[in-house]
Amino acid sequence: MNKIIGIIIIAAGVFMTACKKDDYIVGGGTHNAKVDMTTLDYLRKNPLFDTLCLLIDKAGIQNVVNESDISFFAPTDYHIQKLLNDRHKIVQGMDARKSYTIDTLIKYHLQGFRDSIRIHIVKRNLPYSALKEERQSIPTTFPGVDAEVSYREVKSEQLGYNPATGIYPRIVYYRIGNMETYCQTSGIITNTGMLFVLQNPTGYESGNPSLYFGTN
Repeated sequence: MNKIIGIIIIAAGVFMTACKKDDYIVGGGTHNAKVDMTTLDYLRKNPLFDTLCLLIDKAGIQNVVNESDISFFAPTDYHIQKLLNDRHKIVQGMDARKSYTIDTLIKYHLQGFRDSIRIHIVKRNLPYSALKEERQSIPTTFPGVDAEVSYREVKSEQLGYNPATGIYPRIVYYRIGNMETYCQTSGIITNTGMLFVLQNPTGYESGNPSLYFGTN
């Protein structure tokens, strides 16, 4: 398997405790879950995924993202920028004359990107009715790699818990191995599958590298 760089980001966010089955959660509010377009078309309409879509096109994996009956746990452009920054620091540490940019990734590491996207896609739709408190192991589209998905109550005020109400918000978590992050947006139903958006990285804190991304 190509080298996978794991990243976990725990950042502040506010989420609803529950939602109707026809809603998806984003930024603390609920929206109509069904969008009349493919997963990739939905990503293309949102500037938060411009670089992601560019790399998907360069890697020729549009059909992977638009497969039927899958759930895509999508990284944002912030994840990609953090990856580029981290790789740039590594390259600079070896040779100050060199750099690592999006062009470097496209020229040398597209296969790693393809592998990473496959690790972000599980082979089933995941409506809220199918999610559980305990982790469920689900095969990804990368052979031999399973992800674990859970829908858990959180007791952190940073994640939306209000002691005055005593109501615990519930958040979708995505885990590969011992690396876990949560979704800032979840439950979007497209014409081809479902979409979940991973929480943005918040910085470069020690011990908090960023998402599951291949570079080799």
